[in-house]
Amino acid sequence: VMVKVRRHTLPSAYTITPPMEGGTEGIRAASEGGWTNLMAVSDPAKFTVKGNWEMKDGRLKSDATVDARMEIPYQPPEEYDFQIKFMRTQGQDHIAMILAKEDRQFAWLLGHMGNKYFGFEFVDGKYANGNDTTRPGMIQNGRIHVARVEVRKKELTAYFDGAKIVQYRVNYD
Repeated sequence: VMVKVRRHTLPSAYTITPPMEGGTEGIRAASEGGWTNLMAVSDPAKFTVKGNWEMKDGRLKSDATVDARMEIPYQPPEEYDFQIKFMRTQGQDHIAMILAKEDRQFAWLLGHMGNKYFGFEFVDGKYANGNDTTRPGMIQNGRIHVARVEVRKKELTAYFDGAKIVQYRVNYD
């Protein structure tokens, strides 16, 4: 599983926060034994793809580089949940959560197209702002948000700040 933060329109900067007490927040993936804290393997020196990322005060931070992103090497189980807790500190760009199922990758975009839409990217070849998963949605700068995607054999379910945004039947073929 990768975390990818990408600039779309105006430069944005992000902070991904560490797990809270009990390990129930932050970057995490569900496994049979509970949650795996992916912040523990989020080494910006090793896994930055583009932009400037740093771990500071227990938080993973990016600058406003166009298409800033970081990959976190993790092989998820067949079914899993992927959750991030983040704050966009400036700009209007989206957050892209890059997920994997079998040999396929796909993205859940938050605040896509100038902070107007949430949706999965390339459903039936269509962008996240114009397919069956598209929903109105905005990220508020300066506020901590929690986004989660449940990846199942035949279904994807996405949440934002505790609210179910979309549940979508999928065929990974």
